Amino acid sequence: MVFNILCGNTDDHARNHAAFWNGRELSLTPAYDICPQSRSGGEATQAMLIVGDQRTSQISLCLKAAPLFLLGLDQATRLIADQIRAIRRFWKRVCDGPRSRKWTGI
Repeated sequence: MVFNILCGNTDDHARNHAAFWNGRELSLTPAYDICPQSRSGGEATQAMLIVGDQRTSQISLCLKAAPLFLLGLDQATRLIADQIRAIRRFWKRVCDGPRSRKWTGI
């Protein structure tokens, strides 16, 4: 959800979210069907609701939703900061790299 906002992907409908179930626990699948868009002004919204009836593409709204994902504010803030660092570090290389190359573990 945070990554979608950070990269400008507003096509984050429910069919673009998935998890693996091993019989005991869930884990997120690798990201797919991401369509980054640069924001040209105005206010962006996500396809999915983030918290309550709100869907505005704002990190502050994600922090408000953190308890729904069993995350404390400090943990959520660290995860967001980690994503920002990873995007800054890898974005150009991932976008410029060959489409056939797998970029896992980023």
